[in-house]
Amino acid sequence: MTYKLILFLLICFASTPCLWAQNATQLTIKKIKGSYHNTIKLPANLRIVKYDEDRILLKLDSISNGYFYGNKGQDSILISKIKAINTRGLKEYIKYPIAATFTAISFGAAVFTIYALNNQIDKCDGNGGCNNEIYPFIGMGYMGTFGLLATTFYLFPKTKFSSRKYNFSTH
Repeated sequence: MTYKLILFLLICFASTPCLWAQNATQLTIKKIKGSYHNTIKLPANLRIVKYDEDRILLKLDSISNGYFYGNKGQDSILISKIKAINTRGLKEYIKYPIAATFTAISFGAAVFTIYALNNQIDKCDGNGGCNNEIYPFIGMGYMGTFGLLATTFYLFPKTKFSSRKYNFSTH
C-alpha cells in the first residue's frame, strides 16, 4: 500500500509542472531590439488588429503553437496574422486626451512667455511696485512642466504593440 502511495505521489509531482505550463497565467511582451519588457496577467482583454485591418476583441487565455486562444478557448487567431495588439483598459482611453490637454496648456504657456518677453504684463504706476521680469520665467516653468507631462503621458504607458517589433509568449 505504501509503495502505491509513494508511486502515485511521485507521478503527481512529476506531471504537475506539465499541467501548469498548459494554464499560462501571464503574457510576456518583449521588444525584439531593445530592453522593453512587459507582463500582463491572463486572462486579459486585448484588441487585435489583423493584417487586413480587421479589429478583433479577444479575452486572451493563452498562446500555444503559434495561436492566440481567447474567449474561454472558443476563438483563436494565428500569430502571423496579427499586425498589432492594443491592451484594453482605462489607460488606453485616457492616454491621448490627457496628452492633448497638456500639449494645449504647454502651447498656451509658450504664447504667454513670448508675450511676456515682448510686452509688460503689469501696468506700472511709477511707485516701483512693478515686477515684470518674473513673468517670462513663470511662463517657461509652466511650458516646461506641462510639456514634460504631455511627453510622459504620450510615451508611457505603451498600449499598442506591433508584431514586427515585439515578441509575445506565455510562461
